[in-house]
Amino acid sequence: ISLNIEGCINVTGTLDDVPRTISRLNLNYCWKLTGDVACLTDLADATDISCMGCPNIGGQLIHLPRSVRTVELMNCPKVEGNISFFTGMDLRTLNLRWCTKITGHISCMENMASLTDVNLGNVGPRIEGNLCMLPPTVTNLNMAYCPRIQGDLETFAAKCTRVESLNLEGCHLVAGGITPHLVDWLSGMKEKNLNSCGRFYLTGDMSEVTTPTVDLSNMGTLEGNLGAIPASVMVLRLAGCWKVSGSKADLQSMLPHCKIFM
Repeated sequence: ISLNIEGCINVTGTLDDVPRTISRLNLNYCWKLTGDVACLTDLADATDISCMGCPNIGGQLIHLPRSVRTVELMNCPKVEGNISFFTGMDLRTLNLRWCTKITGHISCMENMASLTDVNLGNVGPRIEGNLCMLPPTVTNLNMAYCPRIQGDLETFAAKCTRVESLNLEGCHLVAGGITPHLVDWLSGMKEKNLNSCGRFYLTGDMSEVTTPTVDLSNMGTLEGNLGAIPASVMVLRLAGCWKVSGSKADLQSMLPHCKIFM
């Protein structure tokens, strides 16, 4: 049984009013609702709980039913607890963005074989761990402004090959070399934001890049020279890459048939 009243901003009441037989609950952006997530503990068949944008909902993560596979509590700043609660659960989606009272180590997700979407953006310094502790199933990852998240992209990319969306803005402990393989990996993403990370630098023989569309945009700390990039590159996106060597004119003379965006 599903209850979906997303966006009904004039709905009032508390989580106590949720029927006990609900398996999929969507109260997103019903911002007048109040209550403690402890009221959901006995939703024995619950698989999806979404209460994004409900600032008056609070309580401890440990009171969520362990049957849930989707947890979306973005912009519920009164919710608190440690993400270790989710250890051993078969989560598919975890969205706790802007829940600044949340703490924990991302190693608790390492063995979640179905986890595809992780959004802990703007949770802050209480979240820590290495990117390589995430499971290889992750496709969408947002850890923006979690300054204790660390790791190098080369190792992360070797494990998490399915990533389509990546936001690590403000994670200054994420840094390292950007190899030709990483250029291909990053260029294949639908969206990414690696601004304000640690130092990234181009390394290796750029003539080994295979993608016809190179997209290194939103990598404000990237340094180095693309001098050996192959003539087979038809599109080159470098928006925000202020430290990459070479002017647009220089790159255009080297790649006369390439569309360059800087």
